[in-house]
Amino acid sequence: MAESNLDGLLPQVDNDKKTEVERIVDSDRVAFEDWYKDPQHAQSFADAPHAAMRYILVPKVFLELSNDPEAVNAVIIDQTAKRLNGIVVEHKLQPVSNSESYEQYNMLLEQKRKNTPNDEIFIPPDGPDDIDPEHLLYNSFVEQGLIDFNDYVANVITLDVNENGCLYVGTYHDREELRGKGVAKSFYKRLQDVARKMGFRYITGNNDTRNLSFFTGTLGRSLIKDIKPEYWHLFMSTQQRAPSDTDTIDFLYPEDKLQFLSSK
Repeated sequence: MAESNLDGLLPQVDNDKKTEVERIVDSDRVAFEDWYKDPQHAQSFADAPHAAMRYILVPKVFLELSNDPEAVNAVIIDQTAKRLNGIVVEHKLQPVSNSESYEQYNMLLEQKRKNTPNDEIFIPPDGPDDIDPEHLLYNSFVEQGLIDFNDYVANVITLDVNENGCLYVGTYHDREELRGKGVAKSFYKRLQDVARKMGFRYITGNNDTRNLSFFTGTLGRSLIKDIKPEYWHLFMSTQQRAPSDTDTIDFLYPEDKLQFLSSK
């Protein structure tokens, strides 16, 4: 899944909530900085404490938009030296999905799947209104017990260290109703600082035409295809022969941008 989302206006936050958000962010920042200063953690997510991963994954703006910043967390799906995959959620006091409707829908889904001929494409029916769309989209996380019916899913994010030492955003999924509220910008601006401190010089990602202007405009990324062709291999996987029209790169140091970009 490619990176997604567009920028928007920052939310208005009352003073008490702002203080609470700053306390949470500062605490997580300290955990991250204590962890990354160990040289063995350069370009590696191995052994990162949970608070450090929360600092990397949870956009500050989502904390500000949440009902209860203390209830916001990063649920870690996968953590290795080369990958960090997590779900950003707010655990609500009341369920955001009806558990009975969810089970009934899954039964209906399974029956329809069995009745679909092998030579036809199975198209899942729309879910009922009392099931959160994110719980349907990421039902495997529900089935695995990673999230429950009280979890309001904001983001699903995957960060990979590719073979050339770039930080690659393999997935940035955001909840539709949060788009245009500054959540994505909040995440990516912090990611730039995080990446520099972890020893990266570049952040790359594959986008789509819908949101390409957000990455090249708001975030100031460049298209990889605009890099001098002799350097393409430094910023792509070994399986790619040439960059697509939507592969982008964030040069974290200005001198690299001058070196690698074509002068045309």
